Amino acid sequence: MEASMIKRLDQELQSVEPKVSQRKIATVAKIAMDAYKYYKRVVHSVEKFIYKASPECKLPGLYVMDGILKESRKHHGAKDVYAPRFAKNLSSTYQYLMRCGSDDQVGVSKDSCQDERRQKKKKK
Repeated sequence: MEASMIKRLDQELQSVEPKVSQRKIATVAKIAMDAYKYYKRVVHSVEKFIYKASPECKLPGLYVMDGILKESRKHHGAKDVYAPRFAKNLSSTYQYLMRCGSDDQVGVSKDSCQDERRQKKKKK
């Protein structure tokens, strides 16, 4: 069961295109929720996708990560296991995200700043 879920996740990640749709992000997030017991493998697959993706697909990889985190927080609340696991390698993942063209770097920086602002507002 584990192998089939992870394989399905990898297939969905490989089909992510530079202009990723919200439906694709939701599909990947749903697969991640189905494979909740195997969260370490899911996180590894998403990080590996971001590391190996072409420069134009790195930002959609960040969107996928964000979609998984939001869905997990919505379903599991304080018992969310994805956020701490993604946080472990966040700095190296961010460095790989920045290894793209200068046009894409602006998008990555803007998105990460917007996410930080949203998190600060929620804490207040």
